[in-house]
Amino acid sequence: MKWYLWSVIAGCSLFSNIVSAAENDIQRSFSGHHIYVNANDKLNKVIHYIQLKNGSLLEVSRISTRGEGTGGYKPLTMSVSSADALVSASAITMSTDHKWLFVVNAGDNSVSSFSVDESGDLHLVDNKSTESSGVSSTLSYNDEKSVLYVGDTFGPDHIRTFSVKNGALKLKSGAQSINTDSMNDRILTQIQVSPDNRYLLANVLYDKRPEKINGKFTLFPANKTTKNGIAVFPVLEDGSPGTPLFYDADGETPFGLTFIPGGDGRFVNTLDQAPGIAVLGKLNGDGTITNLSRAEAKVNVPGKDAIGSCWVSMSPDGKVAFVAGFDTGDVTSFTVKSDTLTYSKGGQGKLEKSDLSNDPKAVATGSPVGNWVSSNGYFYQLYPSAAKLVAYRIDSDSLRRIESYQIPLNSPQGITGF
Repeated sequence: MKWYLWSVIAGCSLFSNIVSAAENDIQRSFSGHHIYVNANDKLNKVIHYIQLKNGSLLEVSRISTRGEGTGGYKPLTMSVSSADALVSASAITMSTDHKWLFVVNAGDNSVSSFSVDESGDLHLVDNKSTESSGVSSTLSYNDEKSVLYVGDTFGPDHIRTFSVKNGALKLKSGAQSINTDSMNDRILTQIQVSPDNRYLLANVLYDKRPEKINGKFTLFPANKTTKNGIAVFPVLEDGSPGTPLFYDADGETPFGLTFIPGGDGRFVNTLDQAPGIAVLGKLNGDGTITNLSRAEAKVNVPGKDAIGSCWVSMSPDGKVAFVAGFDTGDVTSFTVKSDTLTYSKGGQGKLEKSDLSNDPKAVATGSPVGNWVSSNGYFYQLYPSAAKLVAYRIDSDSLRRIESYQIPLNSPQGITGF
C-alpha cells in the first residue's frame, strides 16, 4: 500500500528510518477499511483514505479519473460555486465484492471505472462518455447483470446503461426517462438498484427545473399534486431498465434512498420538505411500493424551520438511519423497528470551530451533503462548503465526533467504501 502521508519525505535517506517506523505504526493501526470520495473538481479525482482502528482517516492518494467534474458549479441553478454542486446521491459507487469502483464526471458527462486491488488502491481501467447533455450525476451498479446505470439530472433521457467487462465500459443503446406525458422536464436526484438486482428505483426531486423569478428560484416539488415521485424500472434480461411504473413517495421532493441491510426490500427515503421527512417504504416482490411509516424531524436550530433532509445512510445493524440536514447544517437520526420509523435525535454532526478550513471562502456552518457508514460502525459526512470531511463513531442513535479532514471547497459529492 502506498502511504501518501509519508511519500513526500520517503526519498530522503535522513528520514528513511523515521518513515519506516511510521509506516509500521500505520500498518498496525489500519482497520482494513477504505473510504473513497468523488472530489468533483475540474480535473476530477478520487480521494482515497484508509481507516484506522479508532475510526480516524489517513489520506492515501488522489487518483485522476481522466474526466471533468463541475468544480463546484451547480448546473441546476447555474450557481458559480455551491456546496451541493450535483444535487444528487450516489455520485460514486462500488460493486458488492469491492473489486470495482465507478465515478461520475459531471463536468464532461463521462464515467470512470477503477479496479480495486487487495490493498484498496485504485487503478484506472476506463473512462467513457455517456453521450448525454443532461448532466450525469448519479450511479448504481447491478452485480448480477454486470451493468452500470448512470442517471442524469435533466432529461429527457435520464438513465443510460453501460455493460461492464473486466472494468471496461460499453454504452448500451437506448435510454429511459422519468418524464411523463404531462411532465416533460423532470429532475432526477438518485438511482438505486434493488438488493436482488431485479428493479432500478429513481427519485424525482422536481417536476420541472427551478425558475428564477424576481431574483429568487421558484421550485416545483415532485409528488406534491401527482403522486408519482418514485419511478420503478424492471431490470430486463440484458440488464437494461424496462418501462417504469410510478409510485407515491408519501411526501414532496424525494431525494436520497437507501435499502436496509437484510431488510426484505425495506428502504428509507428522504423528503426535502419542511420540517424534514423520512419515509420507511418497501419494494415488494412484484415491483410495487408500499409506504409503511413516516416520521418528521424536530428542528432545533435557531432561525430554521426545515432540516432539508437529503442524504441518508444506515447503521450496520439496519436499526438507525442518519440523515444530512442541508439547511440546518446538522445530522438527524431516525430509528427503524419492524415496519415503523421514528424520529430519534437531531442537532448532531454540527461543525466545530476547529473544522474551519484555511480556505478564506469556507464557512464554519457548512451544509452537509453525501455521507457513508462503514461496516464497523463509523459515519463519514461531507461538508463541502467548509472544505471538510468529518469522521464520527456511531453510538446507537448518536454520533461521537472523531476528527475532520481537508477536502476541496464546494465541489465534492459522493462517498463510498468498504
